[in-house]
Amino acid sequence: MGEWSPGGQRNEIIQLLLGVVLVRPQEEGLVLEQLYYADELKPFSAVPIGESEVKAEELALAVQLIQQAATTEFHPDGYQDEVRQRMLEQIEKGE
Repeated sequence: MGEWSPGGQRNEIIQLLLGVVLVRPQEEGLVLEQLYYADELKPFSAVPIGESEVKAEELALAVQLIQQAATTEFHPDGYQDEVRQRMLEQIEKGE
């Protein structure tokens, strides 16, 4: 469908049943990233944000949660694609 080459790396953009994806090399393999169509994205200015007051306790809790969850490493093997798994189960059943 297309090609995109930042920094000399070749990346393929492909349209699949699930949408548009970017296939790019990473280490010893390929990475598939889902891309979004323009109508699926909204600018921040289109998202209504009302006026509100943040209590000191709420802010402290938010900071604490972010600090606890923050990590410099991401381990994708700790997550399961449940939608994909359900789709595969339906395909295997022949539905």
